[in-house]
Amino acid sequence: MAAACIRLANPCIRLGHVFCIQSRLNFDRGRLFMKRTGWLAGVILLALASIAFASDLQFTEGNNFVENGSFMVMGFVKNTSDHTIKDITITVKYYDNSGNFLRFETTLAKPSLLNPGEEASYRVAIPEDKRIASIKKTARGTPRE
Repeated sequence: MAAACIRLANPCIRLGHVFCIQSRLNFDRGRLFMKRTGWLAGVILLALASIAFASDLQFTEGNNFVENGSFMVMGFVKNTSDHTIKDITITVKYYDNSGNFLRFETTLAKPSLLNPGEEASYRVAIPEDKRIASIKKTARGTPRE
């Protein structure tokens, strides 16, 4: 991943991976860090990794419309990072006029493996619902090993 690191004492925790000391994985320091900070730090780091990784995917184009009784959400997502991303999922959340959550749908982008700078398409269709007033889209993926 790019230069996104959190400095905690001596170790540098690289987002998207577990423990990175400068350019090499150092499991001894990683274990020592976990002993000092406990399991909660690991949970927080995993949450931070998924949040930071989501920013490596950017929606570039999109369109929402009703067609043949279905509410369609279509568009493209781009890999803006400097590494390959796999298993890209798109989640669409639907809300009414008051901002109340109605439902969500998830789909895989096609292709679900993107090299840096590449785009993938997505399409989500649900039965038409007159209550839908707004949507929120998120894209997630994992680094390719």
